Amino acid sequence: MLDQSTPEQLNAAHDFVAKRWPPRKWVHEAQQGELPFALLTQSGSAEASNKDMPTSHQQLAATPSLEGTFFDFPPPPGKPQCETGTALGYTSTGLRWHPSERFELDRLAACLGELPREARIKGVFHTDNGWKRLNRAEGTLSVESSAWRQDSRLEVILPDTLARQNVDIEALLLSLAIL
Repeated sequence: MLDQSTPEQLNAAHDFVAKRWPPRKWVHEAQQGELPFALLTQSGSAEASNKDMPTSHQQLAATPSLEGTFFDFPPPPGKPQCETGTALGYTSTGLRWHPSERFELDRLAACLGELPREARIKGVFHTDNGWKRLNRAEGTLSVESSAWRQDSRLEVILPDTLARQNVDIEALLLSLAIL
């Protein structure tokens, strides 16, 4: 097999990839069609990017639903959207932020740690370390990378007995630090 790309074509391809958003974890030229297996198995994690979301991508942040509810376009920057509901003995508080708003991961984890141990927490956040999925059940918090890019969102589920004890979840969550 022969490589058929000219140096100009390779440069054009590298320029094209460099302009993509979100930035790619890695790009490797496969000489003679060979790709080192170690790239796939030992590539580590992607580095955080300080690149803001391009304006051209912001309009694609969400597709409107037919129902016209909470899951439509993201809220405007600086104005998180909050909804609360109660069912089956639990109270759920959900918040959404515009995808351009970024959170400091350590401060975010500390803030969520102030919630009662019984609180079930699920969220996806645009952080200073990239997009992260946070999940807490039975007091144990896990943080993983996430491919979600539509918006930052959080759901906190509390037993009604705790929700009625004047735990001001909304105030705490709305105070989350944004970079």
